[in-house]
Amino acid sequence: MIAAGGFAPSQRGLRLACAALALAPIVALPVAAEPAPQEHVHLFAGYSYLHSGSADLHGFQASASYPAWREIRIVGDVAMQFGSFAGADLTEYEVLLGVRHDWKLDRFRPYAEVLIGLAHHSESFATPEGDLESGGTHFAFGPGIGTDYRFTPSWRARVGLSLLFVSAGGWETSPRISAGVVYVFGARRP
Repeated sequence: MIAAGGFAPSQRGLRLACAALALAPIVALPVAAEPAPQEHVHLFAGYSYLHSGSADLHGFQASASYPAWREIRIVGDVAMQFGSFAGADLTEYEVLLGVRHDWKLDRFRPYAEVLIGLAHHSESFATPEGDLESGGTHFAFGPGIGTDYRFTPSWRARVGLSLLFVSAGGWETSPRISAGVVYVFGARRP
């Protein structure tokens, strides 16, 4: 994450985010054992935008989810964004795991999720004496919301928004927007 120009979340906001993260596993527990839905793996691939400090980074995101209980899914998410700011080349990677709850509303499928994992950032600046480079890997978590729109039983469009909190010598907050397509394995025709 880029420290310059970043903003720190309020203490109240940070406590709420930590509480949501702590409660996510409890919410994911089934009230009663039920068989998993017939839809299996959802694969997402698409564009990703990250506002990190004062920099706007663009890249791609991929995720996979698998049904765990009722509308609760286990999610794995990988994203990579690139950009430049003040003459430096910037790169950010996120590898996150978590839970997602989705609701089925005809063709729309809104969701809320909490993901935790690692974020790696690197900066490089070219000088006449050679490149200056720095970077680091830090704990990250992010609550997010979004929706899928079903075109066919197997294909959907997705838009999502998450707020990525990264512990890099203090909490840095970066909004992340994604848009792309979802392929659903095991989808049944309605």
